[in-house]
Formats: sequence, C-alpha cells, structure tokens
Amino acid sequence: PNRVYNPCKEEGYSMELFLETNARDPARPTFLCGGWYHDEAPTHLGGGIPGFRTWPVGPCDRIRAEEDELSLPEWVEEAESMTPHYVPPPEGRYTEDTWERVTLTDYWAAKHKLPYALLTWAIENKDDQEALQQAGARFEDLITEHPDPPDYFFKNAGITFGRLRLAGNQCKMVHNF
Repeated sequence: PNRVYNPCKEEGYSMELFLETNARDPARPTFLCGGWYHDEAPTHLGGGIPGFRTWPVGPCDRIRAEEDELSLPEWVEEAESMTPHYVPPPEGRYTEDTWERVTLTDYWAAKHKLPYALLTWAIENKDDQEALQQAGARFEDLITEHPDPPDYFFKNAGITFGRLRLAGNQCKMVHNF
C-alpha cells in the first residue's frame, strides 16, 4: 500500500493498512510467521490487528478477516498441508545449544499448534464435537510421534477427551492425565 512498513514515515504504511489492502482477498492468503510486533495492537486486544484473526496452519498462522466463516475441514486440510512431515532424529542427538535442537523444538511446537487451536476453538464454541474429534486425533498422533512428549501434550489431550462425548473417552482422558 506504500513504500515501507513504518506507519511513522510519510511513505510508510501500517500493518492495519497492509491487511485491509491484502488479507481480505481469498485469492491472496496472508500469513504471519513469528508473531506480531509488540506495537501492532494493545495487549488487551490480544495483539494483532482489530478486525483480523489468526488461524494456526503449521509453523505460521493464516490471517483472516474476523467475519470469515470458519470451515473446519478446510482449516485442518490447509494446516496439515503446510506442516512438514518427516521422521525427526532421536531426541538426544543434538544438545540444547545447537541450531538443530532449536529447529527440532520449533517443529514440535508447530505440530502442537493445530490440535491446541482446535481444542481452544471447540471450547469457545460450546464444546464443538467435530473440532474436539479433530483435536483428539491429532493429540494422539503427536504423543505417539514425539520421542519424549512434554507433560502439556498429555494435559491438553486429557482435556480434549474429557470434553468429547464419545464412549470410552473417559479412559483416554484418565490415561492422558
């Protein structure tokens, strides 16, 4: 929308203007990688730009207008297509001070984003059962794939199965807690 991203310069533009110009066009999806700048919006608004929401899709987030209707199957399909699939090296192969370890940690964080976002969205939408089923399946895969899953993977899986109204889920809930 202008020459440089800097709303304080005459030839600059703000992120809000950038999103208004670009992110409302479905033919040109807009993504956020690495989070919002600290000065994009007040923290009481949750960060980001008013009028837009982020939807996790792998290591990045898709920026959509707030009024966009969520299609759960499309969201999950897009997220899975953007999340790399590979067999990570053994957990202890790289020490914590290596870039490889940072990359591995980021990989697992990206794999956790979708099921966690599905769980959060489901809770915000009266325990939406389809979203909980999607989250549960992904938490199970995540826990199975990770060589040493952190405790919060189990906690989030337990919450998911506790809210999912399917026979046998109490056992899965207890197992994960």
